[in-house]
Amino acid sequence: MIRLAQFEDYCLSKLLINQLQLIDDETGNSDLILQEIEILEGKASDLSSTKIPTQYKHLPLKGLWHKHFFMPEFIVKNLCLHLGIDRTNSNVSNIINQVFDSSNSDVITEDMVMNLVYELTEGGMKKRADEQKLTGEWIIYAKYEGKNYYLTLALHDEDDNVIHKRIIDHCKPEFPFLF
Repeated sequence: MIRLAQFEDYCLSKLLINQLQLIDDETGNSDLILQEIEILEGKASDLSSTKIPTQYKHLPLKGLWHKHFFMPEFIVKNLCLHLGIDRTNSNVSNIINQVFDSSNSDVITEDMVMNLVYELTEGGMKKRADEQKLTGEWIIYAKYEGKNYYLTLALHDEDDNVIHKRIIDHCKPEFPFLF
């Protein structure tokens, strides 16, 4: 069950609350999004392991902010980014060379293979988290008079015009002073 009672002092749009409820009903992972909001509000002792908040610089979302949130279903994307699989310069050979070169052995041992598996998976995720490079989808919000107004969740591959229309249609009536 979504734990919104402790967020009543935050400015969450009805749209965002509905999105969180849908995510909670489907995966039970809405807490991961709410945790990022707590971090943005300075109410969490944890540091975020996702990318830092960024302000949109281009219309139609210019002036709004987005903050990444992470969920388990984003592990593959993050590992691909860590390994460089989406790019022409793969990091896989560098990681393999690091593991095997550090062993000072001509024989591949079970420990070397286990270390390689760790570096290609859990170690890669830990490194991205420690460097605040985990990626996922977005919490879109506005800043107004020292407060954050959390408007909607959005996907990386969603067109900015679609996100903007959703915000105008659902959030402008609730927070007209933001527009």
